[in-house]
Order: sequence, then structure tokens, then C-alpha cells
Amino acid sequence: MERISDTFPFTLVRDVIINPKTDYVARIKSAGVTDKESFSREIGAKLRFPYWDNPNWDGFNDWMTDLSWIPNQRVILLHEGTPKISRQDLVIYLDIALSAVSILVRDGRTLLVAFPEQSRALNDALAGVKR
Repeated sequence: MERISDTFPFTLVRDVIINPKTDYVARIKSAGVTDKESFSREIGAKLRFPYWDNPNWDGFNDWMTDLSWIPNQRVILLHEGTPKISRQDLVIYLDIALSAVSILVRDGRTLLVAFPEQSRALNDALAGVKR
């Protein structure tokens, strides 16, 4: 497996220190997640999206850049692995995640999006993300 480069814009799972008293942690599983719909439902369930009937990227973006229903100052998305979705959908997800991290920081909150250290598919997808 290929190591993620030093320019990786997200957090590595190994570097996350969780404070169980103050952090909201959403563990995003890989098992059973095989497409955009199942992936967005997994995150929507773990982040308790208030309404999530018809998953689409526009709605997903709206929820990810809000998270106001989660009272914790720091929200952590811990991915078990690279999402098993198409490269195109992975690029869209990573772009939304980067945007959400930036927007929530402006609101005085922290969103950590963490991935395991080794992931060739993630490196390949990051090449398509606008930074």
C-alpha cells in the first residue's frame, strides 16, 4: 500500500486524540458501504442529519457545512478506510469535506475528517480535489 503524502489535507486516524467528554465522534464504517447512497446514509446516520430521505450531494453539502444540531465544539469523522464509492463520488465527497472543515472553523468549531494512513485510492482521488 502507498502512504498518504505529507501534503494530505485531512487528519490521519493515528494522529487523532479523542476527548470523550467534549468531542462528538462519528465512526464511518466501510463494510456494507458500496455506493454514494449507502455512503451518504452512513455519514448522515452517524452525524444525525435532521432530515435525510433522498441522499444527494447538494443536500449532503448543506448538512456537512452546518452541523448546528451537534452541540459539541469538535466533531470527528473517523473513517475505517477509503470509502468504497466511485472515484468521481469520492472526489466530490473530499471536496465537500474540505469545504466543511473550512466553513466550520469560521464558525468557531472544529471538524476533523480522519482516514487511515494507507490508501492509494484516496491519494488518487485527492488529485482531483480543488484546493
